[in-house]
Amino acid sequence: MQEKLVVQFTPLPVYCDKSDYIVYCKACHSYHINNQSSCYKCGGTNSLASIESIVQKEVRRNFYNRTCFILIVYMLLFLVSRSFSTLILISSYTLACILLNLLIYTLFKPSLLMAEYDKYITLNQSQIKNNLKEMLIKAEEKIEEKKYLEAYVDLRYLGVLIDNEQIRLDKVNCLRHFRLRADLPLEMKELLVNKCNKYLIYYIYEVAQLKKEIINEATIKYILGYKKQILDLPKGEEIIAQVVMTALKSKYLTHKYASDIYEYIDYLPKDRLVRLLKIKDCILDQTLLQQIADKVKLKYGQDEQLNGYL
Repeated sequence: MQEKLVVQFTPLPVYCDKSDYIVYCKACHSYHINNQSSCYKCGGTNSLASIESIVQKEVRRNFYNRTCFILIVYMLLFLVSRSFSTLILISSYTLACILLNLLIYTLFKPSLLMAEYDKYITLNQSQIKNNLKEMLIKAEEKIEEKKYLEAYVDLRYLGVLIDNEQIRLDKVNCLRHFRLRADLPLEMKELLVNKCNKYLIYYIYEVAQLKKEIINEATIKYILGYKKQILDLPKGEEIIAQVVMTALKSKYLTHKYASDIYEYIDYLPKDRLVRLLKIKDCILDQTLLQQIADKVKLKYGQDEQLNGYL
């Protein structure tokens, strides 16, 4: 069996907009994810710019262009003016236009930035998609070269921008080569696929042991949805029990999956049983509640701590 890799990766930065995960290379005019220190196409290191900075420059340029246009019109009118009073009137109107332009720029700058941002993304959408597809191909090439950590880091960024089954499967393929730890920013909802995947199932099992707080309802549904296939795997029952056990973190999930918890109650350690008995009132099915109590009594009949909750 191949030795698993000890790796370290950091959480993804949190941005207001998904397109903030993209940067632009001014040297080769390509787009890619912003975790790169250099352009993946031309290798340039000082040519990368965020879309936000490009849009800010464009809005600022538009402001200067409008100001220049006002001044050019003023100069033309100045040349054709035939009286001092006309010159004063023209100068007053010009100053008013410049101040109005400045006022609009200052007051409505956020709206101007947003409008220019949307316009930029719309105009360059096709090229952005093509460049991201090229990056996905390169990430898959890294997997083939067994550069799993490099590929996974790229895939995490791409997964924010492109949500499809292939990226999720590629990420699972990378993760199965890592030695998982609780201190790693592990994913869950971003990995769930629409079919039974053995490596994803074992990943969920490991996460349920290390970091059960990120096991959500969708994950529990995924495991129970492929219960028959999982039972055919080594440690199948233990996998289901471990994931079902995570439902005890909330009363809502405990109530919803009470029958599944009862089915695998023999796998629950004592601390989880204590948790179950503490929140047992959320289980509205009195017959099921009694069956749970009877099973606990059968296994821990003489345990004073558990008897106190029965």
